[in-house]
Amino acid sequence: MSDMRPALSLPPRDPSKVRNLLRSNRPAVVPETPEQDLAPENPARSIEQEQGHRTEPVVETVPKSRRAQVTFYMDSSDRDRARAAYRATSGVEGDESWSDFIELALMNEVARREQLHNDGQKYEGNPRRLKPGRKISG
Repeated sequence: MSDMRPALSLPPRDPSKVRNLLRSNRPAVVPETPEQDLAPENPARSIEQEQGHRTEPVVETVPKSRRAQVTFYMDSSDRDRARAAYRATSGVEGDESWSDFIELALMNEVARREQLHNDGQKYEGNPRRLKPGRKISG
């Protein structure tokens, strides 16, 4: 009962198209707004109002030994939207992983808040745990 059918496989990739996937072969993205314009007039703006592309990550590459796992909760529809954005743009933006994407988003928000609330100076970090749970609204 065994048919001698050929094995199915994908055709080989066109090398000219694969070459475009390498970061070194992509054109540099220039931000649309000058760097002095980091402090927004309205700090409570929505994500849809944010525009422009990143050129380089805000954070420096951290050695793997100094990296820490971060766990948090977010609305599932927001998570799904973020995943869709990551899947659609990770090749163009040069994201190495989902973690790289999330880290960049978080550190861009940290940089925005430091610029807005701390005269552009970095906040000093410490290893103390944050209080768990939701804020009690009154």
